[in-house]
Amino acid sequence: MFNSNFSNIYDYDVILVINGIVALFLSLLLVLYHKLYLREAKELKRISSNLPGALVKLRLKSDGSLSVMYLSKDPCFMNKNFMDCIHPEDLPKLLNLLKELSEKGESGSLVYRSLLSNRLWGYMEITLTAERISAKEPLFYGYLQDVTEKYYVERALKFLATDVSKLTYNDAFFAVCEWIGENLGLDYVFIGKVQNGKSVSVLTGWSRFGEFEPFEYHLEGTPCAKTVEGYINIVPENVVRLYPKDEKLKRLNVESYVGRAIRYDPAGVVGLLVGLGTTSIHYRLDMVETIFNLFTEALALEFVRIEEENRKKLITTIFQASSDIMFLTDSEGRILEVNSSFEEATGYSKDEVLGKKHRVFYPNSHKEGSYEAFIKSLKEKGHWEGIVHNRKKSGELYVEGVTVDAVYDENGKIANYVIIARDMTHYYNRLQEMREKLYRDALTGAYNRLFLKEVLAQAIARSKREHSLMGVLYMDLDKFKPINDTYGHEAGDRVLVEIVKRVLKTIRETDYIVRVGGDEFVVVISDINVPENVDVVILQDHKRC
Repeated sequence: MFNSNFSNIYDYDVILVINGIVALFLSLLLVLYHKLYLREAKELKRISSNLPGALVKLRLKSDGSLSVMYLSKDPCFMNKNFMDCIHPEDLPKLLNLLKELSEKGESGSLVYRSLLSNRLWGYMEITLTAERISAKEPLFYGYLQDVTEKYYVERALKFLATDVSKLTYNDAFFAVCEWIGENLGLDYVFIGKVQNGKSVSVLTGWSRFGEFEPFEYHLEGTPCAKTVEGYINIVPENVVRLYPKDEKLKRLNVESYVGRAIRYDPAGVVGLLVGLGTTSIHYRLDMVETIFNLFTEALALEFVRIEEENRKKLITTIFQASSDIMFLTDSEGRILEVNSSFEEATGYSKDEVLGKKHRVFYPNSHKEGSYEAFIKSLKEKGHWEGIVHNRKKSGELYVEGVTVDAVYDENGKIANYVIIARDMTHYYNRLQEMREKLYRDALTGAYNRLFLKEVLAQAIARSKREHSLMGVLYMDLDKFKPINDTYGHEAGDRVLVEIVKRVLKTIRETDYIVRVGGDEFVVVISDINVPENVDVVILQDHKRC
């Protein structure tokens, strides 16, 4: 009996010890989990702080409203609530996307407008994935990125290539002024011609408040004087206080100023592109400068073209000495007559082309699906204009801006076509060069983060098309700050340049290196047969660097 009781007590003590050990073990696990969680959270915060965008967590409430659960950084430029920045017309689109994702369990993205200033809307791209599919209040995790500059730059490039290229002189200048005023929230925009470096004669302009009357003014005492000297001048506020002698600014109640010189070699500064605002412009000054740089490059070409045309008009007739290619065809597109500019531009004589079709009438000269639109436009409107890639007699490729107009007979049927074409090769190539400059990092020559999305889209499309793999490598240079601190920023710049050179020697022509921050790079590798190929590139890169 005594032994039995002792045994029971002993068993009870053992159980207590075991329970204590288990409790201690669970406590240690909990502490370890908490430390790991904090470490992961800290690492996530560090990574997200280096990203150009923000990590976001959203909840779609049962009443149809949206709640922001987490936002790693505030992408809104006016320091308002995230939801208050969304354009009223785009909020329903975002809610509809969330509902669709919660039902299908897919990932999706949306570009919506976000408030930059009281007049100007920026553009944000949000990519989301639903966590709780078909739940009463589903959660969404995603990435939010500011694409305002890329959006406006692409819009400006498209506007220059499609709209402005069709216009001439004053119409083109006014269209540029109107586009800048409407899109950048400025109140007055004008283009002026610099006279002897001392005065400006305004050629045309646009005003938010009504008709704009051209005028002349002396440069002395105006912000434009500094623009002529330095090519770019941005005064975000208090411009009247800084230039008290400029009476025009006072009369117009101007608060902010943006000016960019229009120049080309060897003439130097020939004109100015100026924007004035009655409110301050503290939003995205880098974007404003980029847009003004882009337009002044195009305007310089237009200034050159205008001068060339004015010289020709003095000594030539409209048809034979026009810089534009002009010719007449029958209803089938067979050439009946050409002017001298046609012969000069193409290298073909009149006799060599009579009876033959111009390239614009061949389906393969148009992009996929656009030839049908070309034929439809001629039949319904009797007019078409667009860009055609053609070839000279020498074999040289060139780009034509072509306008086709139908001539009708007495029965209302198309009898002929009058075609006017202009060699746009130089203009087209310059636009391509400007686009290249916008997407290149000035220091290292690598692509900049504006181009990252396009690079990824190209790589993904190629991967899908060729059924291959792709890789994305994120590179962050360790111990880079001490180099700058010890040897100076010039030495740090040389290190960055050398890093890019070495990576370019390692990767192929089909791969890209993109500089996304001060010492941060992304390498996009495409056309990978097996995942191990990425390791080969990394190891090669490591050995060379």
